[in-house]
Amino acid sequence: MTKSVFKPMTARLDPARLPKPPAVPDPTALRTDTPIVTLPLPVELTIEVRHLPDKPNAAWCYVPRPQIPPVTRLGVVLNSAYWPTDGALARGDKRTIRWLFSVALLERISFEPRDSYVHAIRRHLVALVLGDKWQAWQTVLWTAYRFKDHTLTEPIAMLPIWLSS
Repeated sequence: MTKSVFKPMTARLDPARLPKPPAVPDPTALRTDTPIVTLPLPVELTIEVRHLPDKPNAAWCYVPRPQIPPVTRLGVVLNSAYWPTDGALARGDKRTIRWLFSVALLERISFEPRDSYVHAIRRHLVALVLGDKWQAWQTVLWTAYRFKDHTLTEPIAMLPIWLSS
């Protein structure tokens, strides 16, 4: 037995401060007649081409704060200081730019759980691209791969961003 100069400690817990077990909801109390309400959520997607050698990333998406209702804005930045963005811009590779846009957008909105409207945008885009049946692992890169050829990304090909690096 080890001797110690300290007195043995005993926990003195106030019963009022102990965590309470979670309440189990009564299944009979759940309402099943509540209708599902679909609300329109306009989304504005922007794309910027910038030359930022200090930011070691070819493309990223951001959610501007604060959002001005009723439109949700999401911005994608293509960094012409790094490959593959610089090469795609120089040779006018519209498909690569659409792919970079899609990857940056899906990556950002897939890992933003705190905003339910951003989560709703992700679910809507995934359903548009992959249909009704998909698995969670498909919601970022596979959706981005398919989204690059979707009609929503077609206007990117008409933007005056080519040969701007």
